[in-house]
Amino acid sequence: MYLLKKLKCELKSIKRLIRQGSEIADFVFCKLFWERSGKEPAGVIVLIHNSSLADFKSSLPFFERLKNECKYPLVLVGDSSISELVAASGIFDGFTGVDFKRINSHKYWLCRWKTLMKLRELSAVKAVQCFTPGKTGFEDCMLLAVKSPEKYVFVDNFHNVQRSGTFYEALRVKFFDKALPYRLELSLSENENNYATFITGKMPER
Repeated sequence: MYLLKKLKCELKSIKRLIRQGSEIADFVFCKLFWERSGKEPAGVIVLIHNSSLADFKSSLPFFERLKNECKYPLVLVGDSSISELVAASGIFDGFTGVDFKRINSHKYWLCRWKTLMKLRELSAVKAVQCFTPGKTGFEDCMLLAVKSPEKYVFVDNFHNVQRSGTFYEALRVKFFDKALPYRLELSLSENENNYATFITGKMPER
């Protein structure tokens, strides 16, 4: 029994190291090996949203506020399964569907890198990582892939339990200069409202 428990602990450690190595490789792949052209970014806002259908619905006020106050069309990068709901919302001018179930698994590294290459074709004046509870850090790498002079990200997110430690956090802080801490004492909607204010630079109407 003792040997079995020890073996399980060792396997968990190995998996954690593989995950950390994979995330760091994604960052290096994005940051070091892609040369950007001098072409001006497209006049849109790209949103990276990896969350459930219910969370997508609850975030609609956040999306509407970005569209109204930034005065830019919104392009959503989300799970392929929500494409019909995205179209029905009438908020977005474009949608890029990806298979989040696969790319959130480090077993499918080829799918992950193909997704990054696909997102490399997108450009925007602002690129935004939306709130994504319980997911891996691959959304950060996806945000790096989009050509944009302004990239916004939540940091210190309690729900992102699969983040991979000090080195990964140091990389993320270095790459994203427009980062807003997620405040645990506030609700999701309150945090999203603060995030919208941070992105738009405008206080919401009372």
